[in-house]
Amino acid sequence: MSARTVDVIDVTKVFEVKTYGGTVFGSREHPASFVAPLVSELLGRRVEMRKIYALRDVTFRVREGSIFCILGPNGAGKTTLLRIICGITPPTRGEVYVFGRDLFANPEYIPRTVTLLKPNMYKFALSDALTVRDNLVRYAELHGYSKDDVDRLLEFFGLREYENVKVAILSSGMKRRLDFILSFLRGTPVMLMDEPTSMLSPESTLMIHRCLREVFVRGEGRTILYATHLLRYIDELADEVMILDRGRVVEVGEPSALVRKYGLRDVIEVELRAASPEDLGRALEKLVEAGDLELLEKRAVGEGVYALKLLSSDTRGSFPRIIEVLHGLFGFKILRTSVREPTVEDVYMKVIGGGSRREA
Repeated sequence: MSARTVDVIDVTKVFEVKTYGGTVFGSREHPASFVAPLVSELLGRRVEMRKIYALRDVTFRVREGSIFCILGPNGAGKTTLLRIICGITPPTRGEVYVFGRDLFANPEYIPRTVTLLKPNMYKFALSDALTVRDNLVRYAELHGYSKDDVDRLLEFFGLREYENVKVAILSSGMKRRLDFILSFLRGTPVMLMDEPTSMLSPESTLMIHRCLREVFVRGEGRTILYATHLLRYIDELADEVMILDRGRVVEVGEPSALVRKYGLRDVIEVELRAASPEDLGRALEKLVEAGDLELLEKRAVGEGVYALKLLSSDTRGSFPRIIEVLHGLFGFKILRTSVREPTVEDVYMKVIGGGSRREA
């Protein structure tokens, strides 16, 4: 194993769950498990144990000082993977090496090496009775950082004007920024982040991404594993991405390389109002029959309003035909159209699927 990489090798996690007549009650440790025998007796159903694979033979390598984004729908195994890497959940089999050291053979190495960014970290580390700055200075000094470091972080994370405000009265978004600062001050070289911006606005998300790149990676050389099902801005954030689906690795690579690999072309986005889903389905069949368009995603965004993403091999020729079919032939009202270059989100939609499978 390399002394400059994080290596995950053939990691598999199997959970055993109890089922009663097909009803899943949970794992052996599930809080409801104690009522299961009673339910089984009352309903005359047989108790069975069922194996569920959360992860299957997951293997990848992360370069030191890079941002590695783990993408996948809810239930893909992202959280389980991060919990295994930080030692919370043992794998059924597999190995994890951080900078050449086997984490499972050296569990005492984990807290010095890996930090898992958790929601509401501030609740366990900071006092509501103290100001933001006083709290952070105390925490920083415990972990070998200075007041100047705290001031720099407050500036980067947009909390300078709140430094004399008590933590208790901050908004949830501001408290989330505190979580990032606390994870930074832990000082570990590897950072694990599970859906870190799921409750933040687009503006706050971009600010957090900038801080991760400039402060965590460029400033300190940290290695970040960033798991999310929110795909916006990932091209600008990630050095590499891995797409997980149902516990398996589907793709790994640099965003631009994956776009080239799949030969993705221009993406035409259309928002329209359709009379019915059935009419829209017939219109889309008509659109793609010529072969120059591929439906990447269709989703409802309002009552009778749908957003479409279409891959085009000939945008100049396809665009007029889209209008002709959707508006001229089927009478749909076109609300908005745009053309853009493909991104890793389009790769994701192509390999995972753009219907109900997508979680966003």
